[in-house]
Formats: sequence, structure tokens, C-alpha cells
Amino acid sequence: FVEAINRLHTSNRVGKGLSEEESFAKQDYRKFLNELIELKLFKIEAENMGFDKEPGYVSAMDNYILNMNLKWLRQEEVVNKVEVTDKEIEEYYRDILAKKKEEKEKAEKEAVAKEKAKAPEDKPATAQEGKKEGDEQVPGKEDDKISPKERARIKDVIYAKKTVDRQTEFFAGLRSKASIKIDGEALKNVAEDKPETLEKAVAEVNGKAIFGREIMAFKGKKPGDAEEARKQALEQLILHKLLDQEAAKMDYASSPENSVKVKSFSEKLLVSEFRRKVIAASVKVEESEIKEHYEKNKESFRESDAVDVGIIIV
Repeated sequence: FVEAINRLHTSNRVGKGLSEEESFAKQDYRKFLNELIELKLFKIEAENMGFDKEPGYVSAMDNYILNMNLKWLRQEEVVNKVEVTDKEIEEYYRDILAKKKEEKEKAEKEAVAKEKAKAPEDKPATAQEGKKEGDEQVPGKEDDKISPKERARIKDVIYAKKTVDRQTEFFAGLRSKASIKIDGEALKNVAEDKPETLEKAVAEVNGKAIFGREIMAFKGKKPGDAEEARKQALEQLILHKLLDQEAAKMDYASSPENSVKVKSFSEKLLVSEFRRKVIAASVKVEESEIKEHYEKNKESFRESDAVDVGIIIV
């Protein structure tokens, strides 16, 4: 109950409720407690009716736990293994300074060359003449110091690159240990107008099939007859399958922190199922009630004035 109250205090619901109050008197939490009791009863009734055994519930829970495992798998195998040291930041910054110095020297030489080309033959241009006012200000040692903002920016750049490198390394490791079979002919023959090709396996990843329909539906895109596009879609599906299989081996959901989240998601899902299948299903709305409600609330259904414009001249 105390945990629920704490969550309630950080929700928009409390802010809205307080804004409608005329005074900040001590709150009566009995109504909220009754809500919690009601939700618990819904959950118990849903279990009594076997909703927690139905395919839809089981599938939703499996997906929730799989996504949780994928998140923690990435945390362990990628995020926790990427580190950016001060030495790396300083080396990166020195490279930036070196490139800036090189670009400046190149620009100065080009400027001198231009001036020399313009100068009379009896008065050759010097390096000093090629410089503009203010060029004599040579960067001092202060420029070697990295500002906190620049340090943070460089760290982010290095971190992003190292993260991509670590992900690539991890994916390559998964693939090297896997048994992957690709049916090139089946992949080539997949077509929307040939249902038999959509149900044919185009590849197997550790014995788990990837079907033609998955290729055609990948990310909502239809590779069609583009062979390279199909290969890229298949590569991504193989990677997804490998990650799902690796995540399924993990048991992150049993940790104290995650088990609370799993339990909360399960209860919300069961309550939702009970409301939809039992409460909502038992509600009947008569045509006369709809008409009566409309007649009483016509203004709320009225749309704002609108104008159709054929041409706009700007």
C-alpha cells in the first residue's frame, strides 16, 4: 500500500486531483485503497477463470520477459564492456589540434602563394606579408587544455564508436557459434502472389526456421525482386533470431528488481483481460440510450467552422 501511495504521488493523477481541490487538507486514502482491492479482486477472478493460461496472455508475458532479457543482455555484453579512458580522450583531442594546425599551415601557404602570384617580380611576397592582421597570435599552452564541455563531447563520440565496435564483435561471436543454413533458391523464389513460397523456410538458425513471409514483411518493406534487399533482410532476421535465442537462455527476470516488474505487468494484463472479457462484455447499450445522449450533448459533437480552399496565393 505504501509503495502504491508513493507511486501515486509521482503520477499526473495526483497533480490533477490537487489542482481541483480548494484546500490541501489531509488526504483520505480509503478510496484509493478500495481501488487497489478492486484491482486485486479482478486479478484473482481472472486467474480463477483461467485467463492466465490462455495463449494471448502467455504470449504477451513471454514477449515481455524476452524484451527484458534482451535489454539486460545488451547491458551485460555491450554497455558494461565499453569504457572510455582519460588517455583516449586526450589522444583524440591532440589529434584534433594537430589537424587544425595542419589545416592552418596549409591555408597560410596557399595565401602566401596567392600573394606571391599577385606581387611584382622585383618585390617577392614574404611569409609575413601573406599573413593577415591577427595571424601572429600563435596558440599557446592554454589551447591544450580540454574544457569540460569539449571533454564530454569527445567522450560521447568515442563511446558511440566503441559501442558499435563491441556490438559488431558480439554479433560476430554469436554467429560464429551458430548453425546457420540458407536456402538461396527458396530466398530467390519468394513472391507475394505465390503463397507456397511464403510458407517455405528460406533459412534455419540453430534449427529454427525463417520463412519467406518474414522476408517480405520485414520492417513493413517489400524487397520484391531486389536480391540484395532480400539478403539484407535475411541477415537482419538471422541476427534477431540469434539475439532472441541468446536472451531466452538468460534468467534476468528472476532478479529482485525485475521480478517486481514482471509481477506488476502480469497483474495489469490480467486486470485488462478481465475488464475486456467480463465487464465490458456484460455492458449493453441500447439505441435509445445513444440517441438520448446525443440529443443532450449535441454541442460536444459539433465541429468547428471550416473552409475549403482551392488556391492559396503567397
